[in-house]
Amino acid sequence: MENINIDIKQFLDQDQKKDLLRLLTAGSVDDGKSTLIGRLMFDSKMLYEDQLAALETDSKRMGHAGAIIEGGVGSAEDKITALQNAGVQVARYPDDIPSLIKAIAAK
Repeated sequence: MENINIDIKQFLDQDQKKDLLRLLTAGSVDDGKSTLIGRLMFDSKMLYEDQLAALETDSKRMGHAGAIIEGGVGSAEDKITALQNAGVQVARYPDDIPSLIKAIAAK
């Protein structure tokens, strides 16, 4: 595993100035990660009416939020590819998480 030396106070101070919240979730396929994120967004009232309407339409067409692949079927690899195509950065292995966080924090 890669050692990363970060001044955590400086990182947190800098992070407080951002107007974007980044969340990190970990777990197996269908552990409810997307449900958690969706619920946090809904409860925080950070979704606009048009976004909610689009989600409602997509949900009726595709089923529950975990059904990323058309028809609700697909391998984990299919779901990872769909997430990456949507702009989500995915760590393939736990050992990849520190370098992924470091890259995101540098933005």
